[in-house]
Amino acid sequence: MFEEFPFILGFLLFSIVVSYLLLKYIPEPFKKIIIGLMIVGIVIHELFHVLMCLITNTPINSVKFLEKIKKEEGPGYKKYEFNGNVSIKEEKGMSFLQAVLVGFAPLFFSFWLFFLLLDQVIHPLNEITFFVCLFIVFSIIFSAAPSSTDLICIPRAFRENLKYSAYQIFLSILSILLVWWILLFLKISNLHEVFIYLSIMFFYYLWKYGFKLISFLYRFAIPNKNLKKR
Repeated sequence: MFEEFPFILGFLLFSIVVSYLLLKYIPEPFKKIIIGLMIVGIVIHELFHVLMCLITNTPINSVKFLEKIKKEEGPGYKKYEFNGNVSIKEEKGMSFLQAVLVGFAPLFFSFWLFFLLLDQVIHPLNEITFFVCLFIVFSIIFSAAPSSTDLICIPRAFRENLKYSAYQIFLSILSILLVWWILLFLKISNLHEVFIYLSIMFFYYLWKYGFKLISFLYRFAIPNKNLKKR
């Protein structure tokens, strides 16, 4: 369970180091080629943000899959870069768990997409498949890492509502432990990670709405003390 996490961390570090080194030290005109490779990865990065927003019911204000940014670097020298952006409605209203999932969605989904496409590169069906998959694989490497904007919203969401953030962490840990215990009890060791994550999500909502139901029944069963005094 969660055996892939060290590989995801390695993939993150590899993405950061490779993209930083290539963009910083590769001379022109090769740098333009690298930037061209990044364009598809940027679109994929923002698509995964949008996908996780839909999964977590996070309202989206606007989406820019690709945006050309002009940067002035000295007199008479202009540098162009590409970026994307997913704007969230009422970003301050995001919960801690929403911020974590949306912020790290591109890294997580890119990790699985990378190895899925890498298999097609190693065992291609034809030449077109090989070159298309190879292009996307390189593009994903340059754009998989979360941006500073993706990460800044996480501690901010945690501070916005400390009690609810702690409650979400508690429910997540409770769900993970329950899934882990079920796998041990049933002696299941080859279940795909996707089903594990879906199971954790299922039990998370089961705990969440189960506790809400218990709270409702408790308030319904016990009369209000103020009403008794009247």
